[in-house]
Amino acid sequence: MTDLNESRMAGRSAIKRFLSGRKAEKVFAIGFNKTGTTSVHEVFQGLGYHSYHGTKWRNTSKPLIYYLYDAFCDGVPDDFRKLDRMFPNARFILQFRDLSPWLDSRLEHVWRLPPNKKRQPQWSASESSVQV
Repeated sequence: MTDLNESRMAGRSAIKRFLSGRKAEKVFAIGFNKTGTTSVHEVFQGLGYHSYHGTKWRNTSKPLIYYLYDAFCDGVPDDFRKLDRMFPNARFILQFRDLSPWLDSRLEHVWRLPPNKKRQPQWSASESSVQV
């Protein structure tokens, strides 16, 4: 558990260094869920950004949300190049995680979801979902 906490602290420090001293017009943390999106969201808030953590920002054809928040995380937008054109001073942070620990984390998350919760088909523990 100590390694995990040290890793989180190192990641937070890296983001703070990346953003410190200059407040980017917008900050987009792009990457799949279970790659530290909640931690990145908390760092954004700690740095004074009005941050959105969720999936509704990923549809770039509905730009209103981009004017309501400064920072966004949890998923990959449908067109990050469009976001780059819309906000030329934006910063993009690519979040990733090694495949095996990511799959373990995602499956644990799926198993914790209530069975009656509506979810997308890929949010299951089936072999086909894991393959996708």
